[in-house]
Amino acid sequence: MQGLRVLNLSNTGIKSLPSSLSTLTNLRLLALAFCPNLETLPIHLLHALQSLEALLLQRSPFPKLTQLSLDMMQHLLRLEINGASNLTQLSLRGCRSFEVLFPPKNLEILDLSSTKISAFDYFSFWKLTRLRRLDLLDTKHLKAVPWHRINRLPQTLNWDHCSNHSLEEELHTNQGYCISLEKLQIKFCYKLERLFEEDPEGQDVFPQLKELYLLKLPKLKCICNGNLPALEKLKVHGCRLLQKLPLPIAIGNKLNTVVIGGHQEWKKNLKWEEQLINQGVKLRVPRAFKIS
Repeated sequence: MQGLRVLNLSNTGIKSLPSSLSTLTNLRLLALAFCPNLETLPIHLLHALQSLEALLLQRSPFPKLTQLSLDMMQHLLRLEINGASNLTQLSLRGCRSFEVLFPPKNLEILDLSSTKISAFDYFSFWKLTRLRRLDLLDTKHLKAVPWHRINRLPQTLNWDHCSNHSLEEELHTNQGYCISLEKLQIKFCYKLERLFEEDPEGQDVFPQLKELYLLKLPKLKCICNGNLPALEKLKVHGCRLLQKLPLPIAIGNKLNTVVIGGHQEWKKNLKWEEQLINQGVKLRVPRAFKIS
């Protein structure tokens, strides 16, 4: 049995997977589709399948499966798990061969970092209306993400591969889809010059963005011309050309306190808007750095 390469248990009444499954080290494909009695997946058994390339679980509900981590399964390239309605967290970090995913619609957290995914052609993106965090770090093959199919960005997005395009072009989206974004980290984008190409001066951009981290963006000159009304934390490192920051604004009688972190030399070169101070926005910075 150790030489078995394909195991199809689809459309069966199987209730659990036997421990002997871990001995199938040469297994390439495991199919458990349309298995209504299979309540969960023993993760340790799946990780023992060192040669597994395809895991087909479509239309199996797995009612007790809420989190699934298949990290570092180096040969896995396809996962179909669109029937797991209670699955909210899925991680495929470090699956270097991974390319195709059919996710469940209630997914909230998805980690595709360090995978080979290049497009979402088979991805029912428009169904992921609950997605609040997406990690796409070290996804060198990924060219574009069709945010327009779900009409919004997740609350937290980590993506470190981008070009000299604006964020609108890079994410294939526009500001209208950013309404729910609360945390944004952009790093190692050596050609990126600005986040948004067109945003009217004085208008709100990223209305719920609370945390913004900009790391190693040597050509970044402008974040946006508008306001960041919810901004609480801003950290900048390696962005020597960025001298002007977007204005946080006072909301009613509640004034924002923005914590700014970054290299001392960079902060000394910042051009502070008089309007920012007049609005009463509080800036908390290290003692060695004073606003003139």
